[in-house]
Amino acid sequence: MDTGRSRMPEAPGGVVGAWFNVLVCTAIVVAAPIYAVTTGVSGADLVIALGVVAVGIGLEVYFVRALLSQLRRRRERRE
Repeated sequence: MDTGRSRMPEAPGGVVGAWFNVLVCTAIVVAAPIYAVTTGVSGADLVIALGVVAVGIGLEVYFVRALLSQLRRRRERRE
C-alpha cells in the first residue's frame, strides 16, 4: 500500500555508511559546545556553537531516519 510518502534513497555506504554518519554527527553535536566553552566564553563562540548544535541535531535526525530505513530494508530483503 503506497501512502504517497517518498522513501529515503539508499545511502551509498549502506548500513555501515549510515552508522558512520550517525556517529560522526553525534561527535560534532557533543564536541562543539564543549570546545566553545573550554576555549573561551565569548558571545560569538557560544552563538556559533549553538548554531552548530542546531544544524547537527537536524542532521542527526535525518541520519537516524536514514539508518532506520536502511535496517528496515535489510530486514525486508531477508524475509
